[in-house]
Amino acid sequence: MPDRLIFTPQASELVRRLAERHGPLIFHLSGGCCEGGAPMCFRQADFRPGSRDVLLGRVEGFPFYIGREQFDYWASSELTIDVTTGGGDSFSLGRVVMRDAAA
Repeated sequence: MPDRLIFTPQASELVRRLAERHGPLIFHLSGGCCEGGAPMCFRQADFRPGSRDVLLGRVEGFPFYIGREQFDYWASSELTIDVTTGGGDSFSLGRVVMRDAAA
């Protein structure tokens, strides 16, 4: 079975820089309001996964959770996380973009 979660080298570098600046990180993909399907990056101290969240994988040692409903939808997909410039409308520490490798 392939990895379900892949970070591009650029995304991994951003994660390392964010961790140096903000400390331990956590990622979450909820598919809910505000950011829709955009993965979010938080300080671990600022976000607690819910009881229905699923640990999808780790990036640079930091956990990446996905909401149960999103997990059910993406369970057979390989998600590639990349970075983009701009997009200051995010609650996330760093702007990241999810791409479906099957697309």
